[in-house]
Amino acid sequence: MLKPQDIKRRYDQAHARLQGDWNTNLQKTYNLVFTGRADFNTTHRMPGQQKNQHVYDPSMPLAIKKYAANIVHLLFGGGSPIKLVPGKKVKAGKAKITLDQAEKDCQRFTDLFFESLNKSNFQYAAHQSAMEMAISTGILQVMATGDPSDPFIFKSVPLCEVAIEPSAHGSVKTLYRKYKLTAQVVLETWPNGNFSKELLRRIDKNPMDEVEILESTVYLPKAPKDKAYCYSVMEADKNEYIHYEEKSYTNWIVFRENVLANEVYGRGVALDLLPFIAQLNLCAEYTMQSASLNA
Repeated sequence: MLKPQDIKRRYDQAHARLQGDWNTNLQKTYNLVFTGRADFNTTHRMPGQQKNQHVYDPSMPLAIKKYAANIVHLLFGGGSPIKLVPGKKVKAGKAKITLDQAEKDCQRFTDLFFESLNKSNFQYAAHQSAMEMAISTGILQVMATGDPSDPFIFKSVPLCEVAIEPSAHGSVKTLYRKYKLTAQVVLETWPNGNFSKELLRRIDKNPMDEVEILESTVYLPKAPKDKAYCYSVMEADKNEYIHYEEKSYTNWIVFRENVLANEVYGRGVALDLLPFIAQLNLCAEYTMQSASLNA
């Protein structure tokens, strides 16, 4: 079992990778093409605060929305992109079920899966994360509800809240997220959590009080396969777990369009075109200023 102190130490090391040029260039790009989504330079956001006051050329914000919509439609707009099929034992006649019945069951489960997926908030969340992939890295979190009629909940997680550790072959297996929730939402999200007396008092006295949460999934390569992923939740300033479990899978989906050698975070088309986008925006600003002076 990993200690909370070890997870915090690894988070600090992973978070340091987003500092410096990464932090600065990502914030510039978000400010011009996906306003309001990310705050890499501050941890405090004001609800309702205007975020697009520096955008004078709307072409790129509209372009990445269309880009994301095309990506989602390409993957899931034409029916079922995947299909379950019988395994080798069934095809070889070594299973207790016939091949014909197995094919029918596989088709039924495939239809059920995509019916549930389409009923969920997947397309909305995937669109938000695909927009972030156009800049750098898209991140989806998949949560099981336990309700057969609505089994999935998808969360599009802002990159500014996330720190990623490098893994073998360019994959992403270890990920940390630090963010704030109200005390009441913490209780609703992890109803069976191990809450400190202080947090329980905050929930009772002021349920709208904000709590900073560190949520993480850490890959343990030497652990058994059914315990290879350590998922934990804790208060960012405490060394006690609210929730801890070891499981065989991760509930994070991380996707990047382009990754350079020795880098963890993606470089999307918007980040690559940042100098051009900034120049276009500046030209549009000067044109509007000139028009207002000549009016």
